[in-house]
Amino acid sequence: MPDDRLVGDVEGGINYLRSLPASNGKAATIGFCSGGRQSVLAACRLPVDAAVDRYGAFVVGSPPPNFPIPIAPLHDLLPQLSGPLLGLFGHEDAHPSPADVDELDRRLTELGKVHEFHRYDDAARLLGCGQAQLSPRRGEQFHRGHGWVEGGLIAVVGDDVEDPLDRRRDLHPSGDVDHGQHGGAAGPVTK
Repeated sequence: MPDDRLVGDVEGGINYLRSLPASNGKAATIGFCSGGRQSVLAACRLPVDAAVDRYGAFVVGSPPPNFPIPIAPLHDLLPQLSGPLLGLFGHEDAHPSPADVDELDRRLTELGKVHEFHRYDDAARLLGCGQAQLSPRRGEQFHRGHGWVEGGLIAVVGDDVEDPLDRRRDLHPSGDVDHGQHGGAAGPVTK
């Protein structure tokens, strides 16, 4: 999906979510894989209260030659990041590589942007999908610390996403979610 179209779609979704009676007016984006980059893109071009990047490739760093999707890194947009960013990354991933994550961390720090990154050993592309189970409490804890979770709303971007609002999924005894399902979602955040 071209960047401008993505931003327009997310803007429409956020406007709708903010119009709901249960809304407190705050909204965030979350994306997985290419949606991680799109979540950051939306947070740089739209007023959001927070964003989550789960292993989003090419926020920094360039795609390899002959990459099938025409995308560019977001270096020049990062100064406009409108809310805190939570990043979840695997040490074994190539896109973004640990060096890419280091570069993004350095750039956001230079810009004075609020961000928190978590990196997971022995985890790669499908972080949270069987290779490394992540607690849903991590994201909620981060966003609650930035004051938006109660009554906040989420817009999920990307084509390979799981529903972060579906609390009916099987939970492991540790409280970690079994991320076996995929599909987009948008709706109110609940406790």
